[in-house]
Amino acid sequence: MDGIPLTAADGLAEYNPPIGITMYYGNCLHKSVTKLGGCTLPLKVVTAWYIPHSNISLGTRLNVRLRGVPAVIFNHGDEAELYTDATLVDVIGATPKLTMEGVAHLTPFNRTPTAAWPAFPPPQFKPGVSLKQLAAERVGASGTSGTANPPGDLQPSLSPTQ
Repeated sequence: MDGIPLTAADGLAEYNPPIGITMYYGNCLHKSVTKLGGCTLPLKVVTAWYIPHSNISLGTRLNVRLRGVPAVIFNHGDEAELYTDATLVDVIGATPKLTMEGVAHLTPFNRTPTAAWPAFPPPQFKPGVSLKQLAAERVGASGTSGTANPPGDLQPSLSPTQ
């Protein structure tokens, strides 16, 4: 994140590719009522390898493009899930405004973006496609399409979906 202080992050010992790594940003919003420590941080970012999954359990959601890649906004705007390269990036904020500010400040932390490899390359998979659909399309079980561009039918609707 650019401009928002990093407060905490998962360590390498906790890293699990399907679950990802979580980074926490900002200062505590609420102190623990037990006074034994702990607080609610206003923003967290989870980065994980994309595994085909359904978004139905997220309830009402809005399919959009954020930072030039497919994304879904849900939980009344407090959460956004971006699909880029072989990963998904979940941005969870205390408010919809903070979530969108978090999305706007996302930057790669282990490389410098270039014209050939932008900060947010297109996904190498089809978000929301089931394993059965992937098998029927002869696409790898990971959802990888083998192309550097998202498929033409991956143009998200700008209307809420159920």
